[in-house]
Amino acid sequence: MSVTLVLRTQDDQISARHEGNVLATTAVGSLPTVALAQTEPGEAGARLLLLALLPPQGGRLILDIPATDAADAVPWEFARLPQGQFLACEHDLLRLVDADAPPLAAGASGGLQLVALGADPLVDDAGQARKGYRLQLDREMRQVRRALRQSGKEVMGWRVPPTPAELRRALSRPQPTWLHLACHGDVDFTPVGPIARLLLEDDNGKPSLLLGRDLSAMAPGHTVRLALLSACDTAEGQANLARALVHNGLPAAIGMNGKFWDPLTDDLAGALYEALLQGQDVAVAMRQARLALAVNDPYSAAHMVGLPVLYARRGGTVPLPLPPGRADLQRLDAAANLRLPLEIQAPRTLLGRNRELHDLARLLHPDAGAGAPGAGASQPEICVATITGTGGMGKTALAAAFVERFAWRWPDGVVGVSFAAGEVDAARFRGELLERITGDAAADLPPARQEERLAQAVRDWDGLILVDNYESVQQAIEGTDAAAQAAGQAIHRVLLALARAGAGLLLTSRQNPVGLPGERLFPEGGRALAGLGTAAGAELFFQYAPTAAGRREERRYQQLAAAVAAATAGHPLAIALLGSEFQNGDVPPQTFLQNWAAELAAASSLALDPHHRTFAAAFNRSYEQLPAAQQARLRALSLYGYPFFAAGAYYAWNGPAPEPPADAALAQTQAQLRELTGRTLLEVDAFYGDGTPATYRFQPAVQQAAAARLDAAERAALPPRLAGYAYWLAQQGYGDIHRDMGLNRVVRLALESLPPAAAHLSGTARLWHLRRVGWLLNAYGQTKLAYQLLQDALAEARALAEDEEALRLRSSLLYELAGLETTRGDLERALALYTESLQYDEQIGDIQGKAASLSMMAQVFLTRGDLERALALYTESLQYLEQIGDIQGKAAS
Repeated sequence: MSVTLVLRTQDDQISARHEGNVLATTAVGSLPTVALAQTEPGEAGARLLLLALLPPQGGRLILDIPATDAADAVPWEFARLPQGQFLACEHDLLRLVDADAPPLAAGASGGLQLVALGADPLVDDAGQARKGYRLQLDREMRQVRRALRQSGKEVMGWRVPPTPAELRRALSRPQPTWLHLACHGDVDFTPVGPIARLLLEDDNGKPSLLLGRDLSAMAPGHTVRLALLSACDTAEGQANLARALVHNGLPAAIGMNGKFWDPLTDDLAGALYEALLQGQDVAVAMRQARLALAVNDPYSAAHMVGLPVLYARRGGTVPLPLPPGRADLQRLDAAANLRLPLEIQAPRTLLGRNRELHDLARLLHPDAGAGAPGAGASQPEICVATITGTGGMGKTALAAAFVERFAWRWPDGVVGVSFAAGEVDAARFRGELLERITGDAAADLPPARQEERLAQAVRDWDGLILVDNYESVQQAIEGTDAAAQAAGQAIHRVLLALARAGAGLLLTSRQNPVGLPGERLFPEGGRALAGLGTAAGAELFFQYAPTAAGRREERRYQQLAAAVAAATAGHPLAIALLGSEFQNGDVPPQTFLQNWAAELAAASSLALDPHHRTFAAAFNRSYEQLPAAQQARLRALSLYGYPFFAAGAYYAWNGPAPEPPADAALAQTQAQLRELTGRTLLEVDAFYGDGTPATYRFQPAVQQAAAARLDAAERAALPPRLAGYAYWLAQQGYGDIHRDMGLNRVVRLALESLPPAAAHLSGTARLWHLRRVGWLLNAYGQTKLAYQLLQDALAEARALAEDEEALRLRSSLLYELAGLETTRGDLERALALYTESLQYDEQIGDIQGKAASLSMMAQVFLTRGDLERALALYTESLQYLEQIGDIQGKAAS
């Protein structure tokens, strides 16, 4: 049952009528304002309730109030029942808008789309970093995605870029639409009257106002079925935007009658869309959303539950029939346009870099040559930019946050390659770029053809390439290792070709300039990236010192956080180290920095810039807090310039024995690694599915600082120890890298270290290692190197005494070499090697090996066109597989 109350104001009295009868009259002055309703919700709610007007339990209450009537400014949604519960949580409450509009279509022809826009400008109108509260847009959008994903309905989600132009484009699509706007909202009181405003963004993250009347023009009522304005003051007073949207044709709109608390927006949106997607009426869904607020955060919700106001025209709340199916959420993910490696990931919250994000966006604007914001029409297009700064200053975090926020500006997205692990591998670089741009790594092509394909691909490719830690390539070019020089030069040659082809490039490097045509350094003016401001630096300190964060209201902890930010000149890594040290120590905040000046002076050097000195001092302090045994462990790990498993630490600390560590030893190793990660001297690189650390890595600056403390004796002792890990890792990767992508990545990054480890192994262990490494090298496209390594290993194996182990080893090496000969096209040589391998298998009775060799020989004959011979060999292989019950092998044959 529904009850419609007609509310009208006359002579400062509000009368409530039902079916023409006056039920009650109340003085306007006796009713609370929104501000009072939020500060004193209990008292205000009681003053809003007229018991004689209540509908039956579970009914609908419709308020019919003209837009110009004073009753429309009353926060009726805060009304409370005598028992204290909110009226709007017990009944479906809406405000009626009488508007001339065509009747709603019954179905969702073309499929429903949910258009979501989240805007929170980086800077103010003057280009300075915006102060004040930052919206938690990711949380809100996550709840929207979750509601759609779990709905079981055919609906498409779009998260559109936060500009008025992109919103207009999204709303011009002729299909039923729910509009979700999450942004700042306010009312501008002008000489011609109050005007509702939404704070969106321009292409570079600067504020761009969207006036309420312009949004009304963008949102046609025959397609936009509902608008949720998740923004403050969007149902406020005479500038009531939600009401205006319904008046101009929308069936229903929800706005905020005041300042809504942002942390509750995810609860509101999630519950609203969940109910709507279950087929609920909009008014029922709004009541469910209020209930979610009241249940999830009762104290805060008491002050917010009445702020959302639902306006609807007659029939505007009817459910929208949706067919069952699967929600399409690809376009609702802001990061869907990114293809970045694990080493390049944006922090959940990038502190204190809003101005830098905006300035970088202006510098790298893809339309800079066409008079983009902040660029003159005659300015040449900027295709290449390099972020410069000292180690640990946050170059990678800034670059990753930039592309995550602005990837929408490049229709073909953003791809990334990182040299953070110090691996300068030209083949990998070309392959990763080709795969991320074209979907095909073209590993079978020679280097020159790969380079040509890359240059051709980017000519018609409208995307951005992010290259992180490029100083590794520059250092390789400037070094004395001929192979590293050649690899670095090949990589730089590719980037030169891409820059000349007009590809957008964003690089990070400690060394500058990189030396590419059209390159612009960031920050501009020859400056390196500066440290964080005091407020952001203090917040970062609290992130790494949760004990201090829990007492941040105390003045001494506020002073400590600000002092750390100032003492480090805002260097993020130095702040993180000091925060972790405070968390792990027992020094009172008043004396934590009392020796800092002396420590900073001790870290000074003519070769160090001021920011590097602050990092060196912070590292020294953290390092000195470690027991001597842990210091030695950290120094030993510094030889890992790539991510490593806990087993890598075990071997580095305990010796070169190739036997894998026992579970107890590995658990002890994990505990010792946990102390290092707890002090930010080491990072967890990736986790297993159960949340336990899988791999570890260094921040480059920390690795270099730890390595500098290795003495000559330690350096000489470590390679044999690390050989144990190389042996173990090759064992793990052999045959499994195609099934486990996490393992694939770790092995690939460590690949260069695997062949040299053989020099520190002996006997058959050495040769088995070379055999596995040969397979891995071939799997990663380094066939020539694999072939030479396996040839040398076979020569050594032939010199061994002919026991069963030696024969098994020879057979395995011959088998692998035969496969490489097949790849090279020398089928006669391949058959000879397979035949010899088969003879050794027969000598030792290796039925599995015989079946494998016969199957591969059959493949060679098949390639040659000898189908009879191939069939006979497959049949013989199958018989052996049946003997040993190899079901998988039988199926393959």
